[in-house]
Amino acid sequence: MTVTDLLDSSDNKRTFETAKSIEITKNTVKFGSSVYQFRNVTGFRVGEIPKDKFPLMAVLVLTIGGILTVAFVVGWFLLLIAIFLVVRYFIQTQYYGLSLFLNSGQERFFMSSDKSFLMQIVSVLYEFMETEREGTINIDMSNRSVTVGRDLHGKATTGDKNRTY
Repeated sequence: MTVTDLLDSSDNKRTFETAKSIEITKNTVKFGSSVYQFRNVTGFRVGEIPKDKFPLMAVLVLTIGGILTVAFVVGWFLLLIAIFLVVRYFIQTQYYGLSLFLNSGQERFFMSSDKSFLMQIVSVLYEFMETEREGTINIDMSNRSVTVGRDLHGKATTGDKNRTY
């Protein structure tokens, strides 16, 4: 299954999102033009999107045809095409997906090539779900940043000996 197959799948429950930012508060989850109640989110998961399959038959046919016709100029072109297919397979970018599951059974899917960034998002969301604090999580998918904003209660000291109460 390729990335394009996943994108073209007729599964009504999975939706691929292209939003560049996700904002999560205690009550809402907002991305693009969609807003959901946070309590309707049942879970988050990071998964690996399969790469395109190795074109074994094409490489075999081109290699055998190239070897048999190497005396002619056509054989060299067939071998070059086979090499190109092999190289293209090995330089594919591995994509991962952040799945956001809703009570309705729907899945919102955000793609990225950075697995550690997606794991950081899941970790922050887990902590946010476990605590009862007010705050906002802003996730910027294009810059790969997660910002957690909360109210400050107590003392804050800066490096220049200033204090805020």
